[in-house]
Amino acid sequence: MFFKLLKYDMKSMSKTMIPLWITLVIIAVIMGIQIRMEDFIYRFRFLDMGGDILFLIFFALLIAIVVLNILIVIQRFWNGLLKDEGYLMFTLPVSSRKLILSKAVSAMLISLGSFLMVIICMFIFGWSILSAIEASDAGVISEFTSDLLEISVQGSDIALSILFSMAALLSSIYHVYAAMAIGHLSNRNRFLYSFAAYIVIAVIVNLIEAPLSDYILSNLAEQVWLIISIGVSLVEVLIYHMITELILTYKLNLE
Repeated sequence: MFFKLLKYDMKSMSKTMIPLWITLVIIAVIMGIQIRMEDFIYRFRFLDMGGDILFLIFFALLIAIVVLNILIVIQRFWNGLLKDEGYLMFTLPVSSRKLILSKAVSAMLISLGSFLMVIICMFIFGWSILSAIEASDAGVISEFTSDLLEISVQGSDIALSILFSMAALLSSIYHVYAAMAIGHLSNRNRFLYSFAAYIVIAVIVNLIEAPLSDYILSNLAEQVWLIISIGVSLVEVLIYHMITELILTYKLNLE
């Protein structure tokens, strides 16, 4: 049942996000082609205007993807579990825990998908720029290659950074869920109370994390800080999940 719920949530969110992802990559490819044809563009100035328009569209799409990603994560949980759709979801033979996990995993996958599309676009730009460099600028390519080798040597740091980013992303998603669940305890102005709960939780977490992070960064290596931060984020996820599950299990009010 969990995977059916996950499939349902993914299908709902992907209907909005996938067309945006595809459009973003197509525009990135077109801009990459224009970068490689730089000399041609300079001869025919009207193409510069087209390039500027494409850049504006690309930038607008990036913003739209980020904003819609956040809104969809909020909407799927709010409408799916705390509004009218919740009447159906909570009649299914599945626990509140699995309902929450379905929303969290699907939100995580969609967010990672958006991030991956941005990385792909950046790779397209980087490859296009390198392809446009003339042979006389071989020193630039050599410098770029040496930078890549240096990054590859620091593979463990990159892996830790990726794990930290994923843990922080999951913590952020659950932070929103816990805030909405707390706001749901109110009989009126639930969205306002959810927003207030989000701010209060963020302040409390920051008051605890800031001194800890400063101490760790001052006395321990960056790798140790990353490992501890991953652990802290996972503890936050556990706490947020417990708060959300308890409220949805024992204090659910869809009126």
